[in-house]
Amino acid sequence: YGSCGDDFTDSRDGRKYKTVCIGNQTWMAENLNFNVSGSLFYDNESANGDIYGRLYNWEMIMNAQAPSDLVPSGVRGICPEGWHVPSHDEWNILINYLGGEVYAGGAIRDTVGWNPPNIGATNSSGFTAKPGGFENGEGIFSMIGETAYWWTSTADIAIPGRNQYVVNGNQFPLVLFYAAPPNMHMSCR
Repeated sequence: YGSCGDDFTDSRDGRKYKTVCIGNQTWMAENLNFNVSGSLFYDNESANGDIYGRLYNWEMIMNAQAPSDLVPSGVRGICPEGWHVPSHDEWNILINYLGGEVYAGGAIRDTVGWNPPNIGATNSSGFTAKPGGFENGEGIFSMIGETAYWWTSTADIAIPGRNQYVVNGNQFPLVLFYAAPPNMHMSCR
């Protein structure tokens, strides 16, 4: 792609994505929507892909690469050429730049498309987080309209067999880290 803030086209499928500059980082300003075997649309409805992108399990987003908490992570994984799956530490850089866990949630969350109350949403960063929910790894979808979940490239050290993800919801202006089993399907930035 060109410069930070320019749109880019994924050469694998021709899909265009917006980007945004936040501090010294360049982020996709929408969730990945690349079709890989096993990826899901929320409720298996393709129209949800146009809004929220696809949902992936951790193995899909990593694409056989080792976990990383480096900055940059070095994990291209499922991402388009020139992009990578952000690590826990890269997410932390974003969160700290936007005022820390207490304030960053509102700064990254879109002001429309979320169920009320959408507390603190300003999208002042241009990250434009959408509430795409998740799939629990057993076919049950949950939290669309209420919460956004994104995988990181970081394995959870405290809970072996689980991997870290970031969550942002309409009921709180926070951005928090948790760990989940790798078979869950969540978004990727």
